[in-house]
Amino acid sequence: MGSKRPVGVRYCGGCNPRFDRVGFVRRLQEEFPEISIEYAEEGRQYAAVLVVCGCHAACASQNGLSNAPEILVVRSEADVPAAKALLKRAMLQ
Repeated sequence: MGSKRPVGVRYCGGCNPRFDRVGFVRRLQEEFPEISIEYAEEGRQYAAVLVVCGCHAACASQNGLSNAPEILVVRSEADVPAAKALLKRAMLQ
């Protein structure tokens, strides 16, 4: 069995959450067991990065995440389809 594709995640500070950010990422990991979702570190290579914010202020830092071919800022449950599409593309890389 091959190694899992790494996908980085960066969270906002959670000061004004409008949806369950951690639950959202947990559901994605369950739906996509072929990927490894891990905290995004500066300078590390990822298949994609999810910047998960609890509200529309989207204050989570994207500094140092330029090594990912795609970065998606998630602000609400409305962004779930885009996040799933991103993970599907990441699995194909």
